[in-house]
Amino acid sequence: MKFLVLGIVFVATTEALQCWTCQNAANNEECLATGQLKTCLENEESCQTEVRTLDRGVLLFKRCKQGRACDNNFVQNPRAAWMPSQCNHRVPSSVCRCCCDFDRCNEPEIDCLTSTQTLPPQHDPAPVPTCQPLPHPRFGHKLCSHDGVSDSIGTTCAFTCNPGFQLIGTSSSVCLSSSGNDGPAYNNPTPECKPTLCRPVLRQPQDGRFTCTRSFLVGSVCSYICNPGFALIGQQQLTCGNDRKWSDPAPVCMRMSCSPPH
Repeated sequence: MKFLVLGIVFVATTEALQCWTCQNAANNEECLATGQLKTCLENEESCQTEVRTLDRGVLLFKRCKQGRACDNNFVQNPRAAWMPSQCNHRVPSSVCRCCCDFDRCNEPEIDCLTSTQTLPPQHDPAPVPTCQPLPHPRFGHKLCSHDGVSDSIGTTCAFTCNPGFQLIGTSSSVCLSSSGNDGPAYNNPTPECKPTLCRPVLRQPQDGRFTCTRSFLVGSVCSYICNPGFALIGQQQLTCGNDRKWSDPAPVCMRMSCSPPH
């Protein structure tokens, strides 16, 4: 039972998102030279790149970010700020933020300034009705298609799970208009990605040990070794298949003994 608990903790740790982090970098080269790769917290499902335009030049920030907060920041990019509009690299005091949701996705140079629509400061267009952004599934990915504005009516989001995880819920959701006062809303919530573990749960062999990749998830490979003086009886490696079953029975370690002298 003790080993099972350790295995579950290992799953959560290894599947955490990894993002590049830096502060006050003048460009992406300086960001990579002075920053570092960070394992994000469980509730930080996105990597964010932030570009700030100042009088003296551009400052670059990269960090882990909660998925919903990152999406909300991105939605604000084309909207007017106090003065001038955001994402306008021709004037100071402007900020642009971009999001992505897979390991090290913000490590390359991402030009938020040119990839985001900007609005002239003298215009104040009517706000586009949008749905509340859906969070990214933990241990999975969200990919949304939209027409110009994130989470606008008609946006469709598709969800997938990482290898070794099973999607529980609906794999897609659409932003729909509402006839009531609640405004637009997605018709399905974000699904869950639950680990698919092999059965039975493996135990450390007596007089030996084993190590596993992916900690009992589908696709995990467990390798066995016996202590000195013991021989391995059975297969040295077991693989967790898509049917959530091990490829062979667990081997055992048997003591080796010499034949009696004649």
